[in-house]
Amino acid sequence: MLRQQNTHSSAPPWLGDLNQIDEPVSPPTSFDHRGLARSSRDLDGILHVDENGYVRFIAGSPQWQSSRLASIDVSAGVSGSIARFPAHSINTTSMEELVSALPSRRHCAELVQIYFQSYASLFHVLHDPTFRRQYEEFEQTSHNITLSWLALLYAILGAAVNALSADSPLLDLSHKQHPLDKVEELSSRYRTLAMRCLEADHYLWRHNVATLQSLILLIYSINHSHGQSWNLLGLTHHLALSIGCHVDPSRLGLGAVQCEERRRCWAALKMLYTHQNTAMGHPGIAHAYFPSNCRAPADIDDDTLHPDMSDDALGSLASTGGPTQMTYLLKKFRLYDLCTDICEHVLCKSCGHLAQIRRLDGAIQREQRSWDTQFFAIARTEQQLAPHHRAHVNILRSYAHHLTLLLHQQVILRTSDAANDEDVLRWSSVRCLDAAMSILHVHAYVQNDPELQTYQWYNRGLGSFHAFHATVVLVMMCQRGLHQNRKHVIGPALRDCHARFAGMGDLSPFCAKAAPLLQMLVTQFESASQTNDIIPEGYRRLPGNLNLHQGSGTSDVQSHTAPAAFENSAYADPGVADVHNLLNHDPPVVNDDDILDWNELLAEMPPQQWVSPAVFPLEQWFNMNSNRR
Repeated sequence: MLRQQNTHSSAPPWLGDLNQIDEPVSPPTSFDHRGLARSSRDLDGILHVDENGYVRFIAGSPQWQSSRLASIDVSAGVSGSIARFPAHSINTTSMEELVSALPSRRHCAELVQIYFQSYASLFHVLHDPTFRRQYEEFEQTSHNITLSWLALLYAILGAAVNALSADSPLLDLSHKQHPLDKVEELSSRYRTLAMRCLEADHYLWRHNVATLQSLILLIYSINHSHGQSWNLLGLTHHLALSIGCHVDPSRLGLGAVQCEERRRCWAALKMLYTHQNTAMGHPGIAHAYFPSNCRAPADIDDDTLHPDMSDDALGSLASTGGPTQMTYLLKKFRLYDLCTDICEHVLCKSCGHLAQIRRLDGAIQREQRSWDTQFFAIARTEQQLAPHHRAHVNILRSYAHHLTLLLHQQVILRTSDAANDEDVLRWSSVRCLDAAMSILHVHAYVQNDPELQTYQWYNRGLGSFHAFHATVVLVMMCQRGLHQNRKHVIGPALRDCHARFAGMGDLSPFCAKAAPLLQMLVTQFESASQTNDIIPEGYRRLPGNLNLHQGSGTSDVQSHTAPAAFENSAYADPGVADVHNLLNHDPPVVNDDDILDWNELLAEMPPQQWVSPAVFPLEQWFNMNSNRR
């Protein structure tokens, strides 16, 4: 018989902790800035948890629900009957079979540890102490678990194998020959087993927070391996609604750990939905689909969050000023909102308006300054930061610079009305130069720092996509006669980037396909540099330190991430060719039938395709390049 839940589940003690496993993350105060949270402030209801730990959210007034439940049996609404569901699986896998499919105890523990050192640092959705304690209990009594928790474990294993190096002994868990084939086979194996666990648990109508956490981790790892997860994301969204994650858990009488894991889940799901919609050219749609009064997760470390703590006590645990385990994601959410704004107000318009470009450029720079305020509140230099915080701040910078390229590159391509203004063109070209060079610096920094090796999975994925974007913009600007006095810095940066891509090709499908294109870009850069040598000296440089965004501050290329050869130079000496000449004459073109016309490709490509590698036409570019050989 089902009972009303306003505190903790009536399930066994171990299962009660299960609902505290994940701490999915949610966007900061920007979660409310569109008015949706305010319009949904009256969302309310109660939770029902049956004896097996399955959760159902009942919307409405708790007082009304209490009187209704006194006379109505709602247990079937949670557990339900298998026969009532039209798509149930008749042949479900037994728990024993699913547990026996795990790797050996030693290998499993190693993969779990790798997950917490790699993926969990950038997508902090689990309450680490809770999961580690539950994993220790699982090792002692492997049969005293639930299918949803086992699905979560398999989702963790499937993510962890993507972080393995090419020489990792753990790759021998696969019998494939090539390292990339091994990674793909193992990740597919464990993701499939995670879904088999969920299917055996009849997750489509019986679920709990662990079910939701499993699906969120699956979607995140699929996205970072450039797979498709759109249908699974929609299903997960509705599952989250069915267990009441859109309602702030403070209204549900839950403890602090359970409250935070629900907030993190809802925020992580919103982040995934926003990014997917933006990449597909539908900015803003996710906000309309997420009416909620759920607050943002707290910016705290996991070891300050305890199961016996009340949700009201979270306010006293606010960060002392330095970064926490949650800081990176909370900052990243703000950047995702900015990405949505850039797509909605600039990229999706036939022409970008200068006022919007100025506003968004200033917003990006304010976010950059906010990181320095928090990350360097205690540490005075980057080297004084813990390695994971050092990785966090650099990855945030790389993404912010990627947004800067998205915002300004249409001016450089002269598809924006703002490009008809010489001052605007000069400003945008300098912002693009700063951003592109800084992205390449971060890519090299993460690759070469021995303490950041656990983040190579990110660097050879999304980090490499950002680096590829930067190289294309740099070559495009040089072909148009911009920044000629910086080619002695740009050239080595491009060649070094190509070398990194070539070295990462064994474990990165993106790098393997992009490396030949980078080689062509380097060739075109050198050809364009020779062509632009004929531009009269008087047209090569324009004096002045122009910043059209008043009060926005300087680019953070001057702070912690800029290479020494580039530091403090972009604004003091832009090295921009005669902008008037560029506005009234065609840019120099490399006439070589064996080389792709990048200007034509970029002009014809929808700018939103630079948002994410999931929608970027790399395969077409690679095939076009191969066909010309």
